[in-house]
Amino acid sequence: MSFLDWTAESYAERCIDQTQQHIPDLVLAAGMATPIGAHKALGSTLAGLGGAIASTAMIGIGVFRIPSRETVKKAVTNHLLAITAERIYLFNAGPLLNVVGEGVSWKRSEVKTRLVEGPVTWRITLYLPRTDPLDLELLVRGSSHPNKQVVGLLMRNPA
Repeated sequence: MSFLDWTAESYAERCIDQTQQHIPDLVLAAGMATPIGAHKALGSTLAGLGGAIASTAMIGIGVFRIPSRETVKKAVTNHLLAITAERIYLFNAGPLLNVVGEGVSWKRSEVKTRLVEGPVTWRITLYLPRTDPLDLELLVRGSSHPNKQVVGLLMRNPA
């Protein structure tokens, strides 16, 4: 199954299944998060790509270079954010929402949160103990997007 075929339910199941393998406690909710602006950067890259293809096709000449895999990797870094009853976990994630490497975790009671809602993405700041705040963006398009459950659990301890 391609990630383009995922439903809200299969997306939520995939995020929970992938993180549960690395967490001893029951995962209540999990979803994908990116650094602030990553969705916009990807959209701009794709819009530029489409414009360049259209321009080249209309003119009939010119050289078009597709961005390298490394450039795309730098533009979008995916994370899996998982919530248990006691902890918040953050893992680096591959393109198919698979956990890559070791994760980090914090006690939920020690993490304060701030939320800024947008029409397509929500920005959440995690005020972590003994370190700088972490700003993340979660895609929440649609009224029942699984990332809304993640945000709901995170916002039980607002800053």
